[in-house]
Amino acid sequence: MTTAREPHSRIQLCPAENRDVATPSTYPRVARTPKGQLTMIQRLALSIAFALSLAVPVQAQAIASPAPATNLIHGNYCGPGNNAPAAPIDALDTACARHDACTPDGGLATKPCNLRLQREAEAIARDPRQSDDLRAMAGLVSVGASMMLSSREPEAPSNHRLGRPAKSWASYGR
Repeated sequence: MTTAREPHSRIQLCPAENRDVATPSTYPRVARTPKGQLTMIQRLALSIAFALSLAVPVQAQAIASPAPATNLIHGNYCGPGNNAPAAPIDALDTACARHDACTPDGGLATKPCNLRLQREAEAIARDPRQSDDLRAMAGLVSVGASMMLSSREPEAPSNHRLGRPAKSWASYGR
């Protein structure tokens, strides 16, 4: 004897034990996507594959260009890094090249080195023979040089360390 409880399933009565027995048609149905639509896992897999395909050319470019990145604001030497051994393009770029020459690789320039760049850039900014654009950029470099961090210079040996007493300020008179 069969009794229909749901339109998609059938429950059969087991005559020996007088209980209901589930048939395969009574298992819960799995939601299936209509033909042509992707499941969530398929969408995720396609998204990851697409992202990886975009990343491969970026990695190839990074490997192909081993030159360090520079953030120059003017010419071949003004800004972090430089394009050495290229020649400076103008007076301001020459001042920046001198500054780069007195700056250790990966380190900070000394205070005198920064002051020299500031002085030279100020002179270019005040020079009426230079173009307005170059004068404006020189003014910017001069202000930037005045704010740059400096490394500590190595201390010169003092007389006190050599066993001689240090001179007082009064002995440096006239």
